[in-house]
Amino acid sequence: AFREIVRTTARPAFDRLGWEPAPAEGPRDRQLRGVLLDLLGTVGRDPDIVARAQAFRDGAYTEPDVVAACITVTAAHGDQALFAEYRNRYETADTPQEQLRYLYALPAFPDRELTLLAAEYAVTTVRPQNSPFVVQRALKHPEHGPPVWEYVREHWATIEARFPPTLLPRMYEGVTWLVDDTSVESVPRFVADHPIEQGERVVAQHLERQHLHRALYERERERFAASVLRR
Repeated sequence: AFREIVRTTARPAFDRLGWEPAPAEGPRDRQLRGVLLDLLGTVGRDPDIVARAQAFRDGAYTEPDVVAACITVTAAHGDQALFAEYRNRYETADTPQEQLRYLYALPAFPDRELTLLAAEYAVTTVRPQNSPFVVQRALKHPEHGPPVWEYVREHWATIEARFPPTLLPRMYEGVTWLVDDTSVESVPRFVADHPIEQGERVVAQHLERQHLHRALYERERERFAASVLRR
């Protein structure tokens, strides 16, 4: 029911923009097209969007916002074989832009083990300047964020030694979406017990956002669930 709400809300805006940019279109419209495409394909699971995203991903289409969204949408519906293909494409890409598109899509796969594998791959193999952003995206996974957080806690010594200190706050941005009972207690406690030298203020802002998201969840969950069930 919630996915239907997303599709009903976002699809008209996407249809107005279309898949192809208009001649006089500005950068904001191009960016919006990618955002809506990502939303409809990953959250709304629009079957038409998902099917066309797979075709656009491997075609000759070059609009960067659409290509990036199509790569993520396809990942969100992918399996272990596609995960291996994405990892290979990251490792053999011809351009840095293509590299990052496939790398940053690895945490989007629906299987829990693949999300954890993406985090492990980032911590052990990916270049340190890119690794924190992969873990950040894995923490933001709508279903598998909490187990990724457990992985971060268990491998903190490796993460702290390998990730650039200036990018650790960027990794922590992913915890803002962890609103389950365990995470809202363990994340602030872990941060207090493992302070970082740089970006303490930014990390504090992330914790505040986590607190606000949890408050919204507690305030709205019953009303939201009721409204969805009435549809």
